[in-house]
Amino acid sequence: MGIQRRHMKDITIDYALRATWQAVARMYNEEAKNFDSTMAVGFCLLSIDPKTGTPSTALGPKMGMEATSLSRILKSMEQKGLILRRPNPQDGRGVLIHLTPFGLEKREDSKKVVLRFNEVVRREVSPQKLESFLRRKQLISQLIFKKRLSKVSLHHISKKKYFLIKVLLKIQIKVFQIFLKRQFKNLVRKSKLLDSFARTPLNSERLTSSSGFGGVAPAVRTERFSKCPIRSTA
Repeated sequence: MGIQRRHMKDITIDYALRATWQAVARMYNEEAKNFDSTMAVGFCLLSIDPKTGTPSTALGPKMGMEATSLSRILKSMEQKGLILRRPNPQDGRGVLIHLTPFGLEKREDSKKVVLRFNEVVRREVSPQKLESFLRRKQLISQLIFKKRLSKVSLHHISKKKYFLIKVLLKIQIKVFQIFLKRQFKNLVRKSKLLDSFARTPLNSERLTSSSGFGGVAPAVRTERFSKCPIRSTA
């Protein structure tokens, strides 16, 4: 018992959270394979209101997922016939995500898996311990939200400025990625041009001749002048 307690003290909080969540994710993905689905699709189905639909912009924060990752999942779900996109009557530029009959069926499958997992946990863990766990989880979330774990204090920065800094950093990273892609394309194009230059018959003779790149081989010069249409007047 003492060894186990000492081992538990050595485990960091972030490692315990990450390892537990990875185990839960593996379990959900294995269950999702039985329904030809994934854990992410199942969570997305459960996050969409089955009656009124859910705005696409609200799904990301609700699932704790980035917009780019969510858009890929929604596109895949739309191709499989799980969801439909409809205009939001309350927002002319917004889109509502609705579940199709097939999507509602898959949502019920996902709901059963989640409820079964929660039922098993509640059977093994007492209500007092589970309530204590949820309270501590909420406290950790509040600490992270308030940035108390960070060495750099951000309390003097307003929320608008902090959001603006994040947006500017993302833009700078995106611009740098585009710059790298363009540089890589230029290098590929130059390498192809050099390769095609070396493969042409005339240039291959130039490369193999003793005259090198600066001059033209004598054989090539003789052949070129022999084909010249101008004849000597002598």
